[in-house]
Amino acid sequence: MICKLSNYIKPCEIETPLSSLFFVEFDRTMIYILVSLFHLSSAAVTLNCSPQDDFDLPVFMTSGDFTIGGIFPLHYRVELPPTDYIKRPLAAQCRGFDPRAFRWALSMKLAVEEINNRKDLLSNHTLSYRIFDSCSTPVTAQKAILAVLNGGDVVQSSMCSGAGPLLGLIGESGSSQSIVLSRTVQPFQIPMVPVSVCSNSCAPGFRTAARRGQPLCCFDCVPCESGKISNQTDSIDCMPCPEDYWSNANGTACVPKVVEFLSHDAMGITLTVIAVVGAFLTITVLMIFFYNRGTPIVRVNNSEISFFILMSLTLCFLCALVFIGKPTSWSCMLRHTAFSITFSLCISCILGKTLVVLAAFTATRPGNNIMKWLGPTQQRIIIFCCTLVQVIICTAWLVASPPFPYRNTKYKQSKIILDCSVGSDLAFWCVLGYIGLLACVCFFLAFLARKLPGNFNEAKYITFSMLIFCAVWLAFVPAYVSQPGKFTTAVEIFAILASSFGLLLCLFAPKCYIILLKPEKNTKQHLMGKVIK
Repeated sequence: MICKLSNYIKPCEIETPLSSLFFVEFDRTMIYILVSLFHLSSAAVTLNCSPQDDFDLPVFMTSGDFTIGGIFPLHYRVELPPTDYIKRPLAAQCRGFDPRAFRWALSMKLAVEEINNRKDLLSNHTLSYRIFDSCSTPVTAQKAILAVLNGGDVVQSSMCSGAGPLLGLIGESGSSQSIVLSRTVQPFQIPMVPVSVCSNSCAPGFRTAARRGQPLCCFDCVPCESGKISNQTDSIDCMPCPEDYWSNANGTACVPKVVEFLSHDAMGITLTVIAVVGAFLTITVLMIFFYNRGTPIVRVNNSEISFFILMSLTLCFLCALVFIGKPTSWSCMLRHTAFSITFSLCISCILGKTLVVLAAFTATRPGNNIMKWLGPTQQRIIIFCCTLVQVIICTAWLVASPPFPYRNTKYKQSKIILDCSVGSDLAFWCVLGYIGLLACVCFFLAFLARKLPGNFNEAKYITFSMLIFCAVWLAFVPAYVSQPGKFTTAVEIFAILASSFGLLLCLFAPKCYIILLKPEKNTKQHLMGKVIK
């Protein structure tokens, strides 16, 4: 059948340029279709159209029981004769002798002869060879493979006769010619060496990407994308890793994702040390105030409130420690509630102290009895009520939608960010908003009282402390939104520590300076000097 098939293929030489890769893309299915059409038409139609003369390829051949085919580029190019459609043109001629390919052909010839000369290798059988020239072009290579299969002569017959059974084919070194040969012999399960590929194999961690306009065996090796792997050679596609896994550096295996949270690493230890130092300084100030509780500088404007502020500041420093470590259900609920309640208590105490300062100087006016409404009991009630509002908000938050540990795999696909979800965004911002409201009211009242007479007017220190407090938390909001992951937690801890240090230093550093370094100023006369004058 293939001897007749050569008649169909030869006319293509007239209209197909030599550089065409038509036969490179010639699918095996077309061979089956042409063979089937030949069977259907052989009884009624005899095709005897041959626009070129019989092809005459350089050939080495012998006869034997079994045949090994060989096709080598013995010449560099093919010269087609002019075609004027008036007379039958001559056959195509191969030009440019290649001695290297000729050496390959001789090596094959001598190897087959050596095998036949040794009786211990093939007893009672002989090998034959059929070696043809491809002329380094796909069209001539197609002719050559047909000649290897059934001989080079054109025979008008329903049966094909030629060489003995073809055991294998030693193919062309050129990629395009090799593809033509493999496509032709593949339907008949005839092995061929070398394998027709024009690209090296892709190692694990890469996938093949077909080159546009080129055969399927021509491809590029593309590294697998992050999160995908290929663990086989010449993988067509990369496999995605499971949700909790990520690709390694080579893209050959899926490894568990790194779980990221604010642990006791360098950053966590630094924040822990700062929080502990802040709590220690606050306790030290508390001890100094307790030891000097009878002095005027401590007793001014209700020393009890000062002790409340120092104790709440200690809790503010310590609550930062809850934010460090692996988040759990209890730690997530404790984080925001402890922080919000302790800060509300602290700001409520400062608000009570500010009201006392403002009322103390207002009460000097004739007929003003405001101080009887701001005694120690009333101050405790103000502090309790302001703190109770925050407690109610936190309780409703924990009951309705409490914070919980959250595994965030969307922000950084290569990591699992373990953090505390606030549960209810509305409750979270209500908590911060209430603390901000207390701070703003306190700042406004202290600002009104900043110029009241007295050598030690505590209102101006409260004004400055509230200014720092509000500035820190106003800067916290954009930083909190733009830094997800463990840096969000670090930003929140930094805001807690910075605002706590601001309150501690602004409110109590001037008093400690007088108590420890200027005891001569720790008198009632000095504190109220301007009023006496």
